[in-house]
Amino acid sequence: MGDVVQFEHEGEVLLAGEKTDQDRIAEGKALVRKLDLTNREIGQWFNEVKGSREGNQHAKKRTDIMPVRFSAKEICEASGIRYDVAQRNGALVTLFPTEASQRGLSWTVCLTLLPAYNFWKENVGDAKARTNLSDLMGFAVAGQSYHADVNPDYKYRGPWTIADAKRQVAFITGKQVEVSSKQIGETKKIVVGSVEKAVDGLPKKKADTIVKAVAVELERETKKLQAVFSDEVNKKAEEISIHRTESLFATGERLRKKAELDAKLAANRLKGAPALMTKAEFKLVLNCLHPDRAPEDRKEKFAEAFGIIKRLEEGTSWDN
Repeated sequence: MGDVVQFEHEGEVLLAGEKTDQDRIAEGKALVRKLDLTNREIGQWFNEVKGSREGNQHAKKRTDIMPVRFSAKEICEASGIRYDVAQRNGALVTLFPTEASQRGLSWTVCLTLLPAYNFWKENVGDAKARTNLSDLMGFAVAGQSYHADVNPDYKYRGPWTIADAKRQVAFITGKQVEVSSKQIGETKKIVVGSVEKAVDGLPKKKADTIVKAVAVELERETKKLQAVFSDEVNKKAEEISIHRTESLFATGERLRKKAELDAKLAANRLKGAPALMTKAEFKLVLNCLHPDRAPEDRKEKFAEAFGIIKRLEEGTSWDN
């Protein structure tokens, strides 16, 4: 009782039931081959790999059972799975272990919210970060602004789209969309510098207050400009998307009509003359081309044309 069951695999001492690095790589390759592979499956596989690596960091304290040979990154590379993608999906599986925990948000939107969680985790700790993330998701599901938006005309949808999520994460992390923006930065320096010169000679405290007030106002105006720029980019992207969709639809319609025409022509060829004319019309054309009706110098040509048309009658039957 209490004995640790072990076996040896290629010089590696394993616990009973433990997987080797090759087992993990084989699992990863099998995932890549799946036609219906989901990001959640990648995340779950990565977390298992990562967990096995972390467990082996203390191998020496466990009588050197299962020494690490490959890192999680090396196993991902050997499996044909991008490490950064697997890592992000693994982090998301940790935060949302079940589909129900996503609260109706798509996997991509949840991935988009991940930087906000990482920002909070770094600044206020994991427990508070999880609480904030839960609140954020509530706003996302309801289609409301979590962080005060500098553009009151921007409309959030519920649940948020990727654009909505990116916009809010940018506000939360302080990484709003930058407008060009070397020129804005240079302009701010010039304006603040001019104000500093203008207040030169005033008491230091009063001068500093004026300069700070100007800088704050410039920052506020810059954020408004950034928001407008972001809206313009989103609108332009939407226009391009609509135009592209319409273009693809038009191309699809054109190809569909061409395919229908080709199919109709092919069917008509199979049916022969009856698909092109009535029996009376066929006889009219045949009579007009009869060699007996042709001038002497053209009888040969009429006979040739008559023979061609006559062949169309072979094996055909008219309904009209």
